[in-house]
Amino acid sequence: MKSFFKADLYLLLTTVIWGVTFPLIENAVVYINPSWFVAIRFLFASLFLLPWVFIDLKRTQRSLLIGAFILGVINAGSFILQTMGLQTVDAPTTAFITSTYVIIVPFLLPLFKLGKAKKLDILCSMICLGGLYELTSSHWDHLSLGEILVLGCAVCTALGIVYLQRISRSGENLPLLAFYQILFVVPIAGAFAWRASPHIPYFNHDIILALLYCSLFATAIALFLQTTFQRRTSATHAAIIYSLEPVFASLFAWAFNHNHISRNIIFGGSLIILSIILAELGQIVLKNEFIKRWTNALL
Repeated sequence: MKSFFKADLYLLLTTVIWGVTFPLIENAVVYINPSWFVAIRFLFASLFLLPWVFIDLKRTQRSLLIGAFILGVINAGSFILQTMGLQTVDAPTTAFITSTYVIIVPFLLPLFKLGKAKKLDILCSMICLGGLYELTSSHWDHLSLGEILVLGCAVCTALGIVYLQRISRSGENLPLLAFYQILFVVPIAGAFAWRASPHIPYFNHDIILALLYCSLFATAIALFLQTTFQRRTSATHAAIIYSLEPVFASLFAWAFNHNHISRNIIFGGSLIILSIILAELGQIVLKNEFIKRWTNALL
């Protein structure tokens, strides 16, 4: 199996894992402050990963710590801004605004010396964005404070994807990079949580189930897979794969919470899948020099 196909499969698995979190977190945040949830989630995730990286901790280098810290700050900003926005913005609008990172990523590439986005990638991103809009049935007349916060989450998510693409190519110890970026989120989210509610939250069944799944699978394992395999494809291509998250979220919300799957979800999800297929085929077809020149002339 070629390297980029293997990478795409693992990134797709990561997206499926993330998709399950939506109905679980939706049930949990009824009983717990979102910032507390984020802080405890990342604390548990770092503890899950610690046995696997403990021996390598002595190999920690300054450059790895700096890169992981920056990723930790970006991830903390992404999760905290989104959870704060969800307090005043409905879930479909939040999902669409967050997913605009698909469009932001290609334009960040030159800032991180990762070259320019390919025209086909931009086209696929536009198709994907249309699918996301249709999927979430999003609409708004003006941006509220909550929507601005979620837009900040989208920018942080895009920055995280592109920055990870850059530093993971340096050959640093990737398990350690995953561990430290998770660990650095804990004090940042913890500070927000303590300021919002300086009391340890009460844990019930919904909170425990969501924390265990989100910590082990959606944070420890998913971020390890993302850190390891995203470097084998382009940042724009990875962002398009991640945009399938609302599709899987809708399916799992239907399975767990019996949410209705509308025509918008089916049509929007189909557009997202189409954008991924076009991006995949493009990596193969555009290697042909004649087709490459012909496509560049059209686009």
